[in-house]
Amino acid sequence: MTTHSHHPRTEITAALLWFLSLLWFLAQFAAQAAWRTPYSLAHNYVSDLGATACGHFPAGSAMYVCSPLHAVMNFSFVTWGAVWAIGSVLFAIGPSLRRSTRAAYLLVGLGGVGTALVGVVPENVNFTVHSLAAALQTFAMTAGLAILGVKALRQGRHTVGVLTLGVAFAAIVGIVATAFAEDSGAFIGVPLGIWERISLWPLPIWLAATGVGRLVALVTAATAPAPLTTAVRVSVSPSGR
Repeated sequence: MTTHSHHPRTEITAALLWFLSLLWFLAQFAAQAAWRTPYSLAHNYVSDLGATACGHFPAGSAMYVCSPLHAVMNFSFVTWGAVWAIGSVLFAIGPSLRRSTRAAYLLVGLGGVGTALVGVVPENVNFTVHSLAAALQTFAMTAGLAILGVKALRQGRHTVGVLTLGVAFAAIVGIVATAFAEDSGAFIGVPLGIWERISLWPLPIWLAATGVGRLVALVTAATAPAPLTTAVRVSVSPSGR
């Protein structure tokens, strides 16, 4: 009894934590609205919102960065990474999981650790560590998504599988294109800010949508009629009485 009741509570908690990923967008929009100079979704990095000092960044560039609500943005990176990672671990410890599925959830969670580090070490404090944390976020997450996406396809859940693999593909393409756009500000005519958001924005949406999907599945299972386990024997006499 204890084992069966513990698992749904754990999974519900994990799903709710993943759903909270959407709050990161609120912090992001609040931070960019507070900029005294125009903030460009096309040309500014998301990490510019967390820069702790005003000035041209990278050094020598024409881009002036000044984020009054940098503390809010960095806190949102840390909290988003925390709920992302903790939720992933809670999913990973669920019973009856294959090793590959457990590993996939842990890889997804490792992406959350990278996200939290992005907030702990802003871009202007240590750009190398910040960039490595962002790379951990993307590549660990996409590795986990690739495993989960392929498994979903094999299980016949084609929509889930295709969307999951699509998010993984967008993350890899976006971060690689962002790297190519660093010097000129664009890659194949698309500004670096757009490429970075192609890489980053689908991740919290996927986490939240998956969390909602798991909650719906749990509620549906909990409210389904219990199977009939007791056989009822009816004796009928030859006369029909």
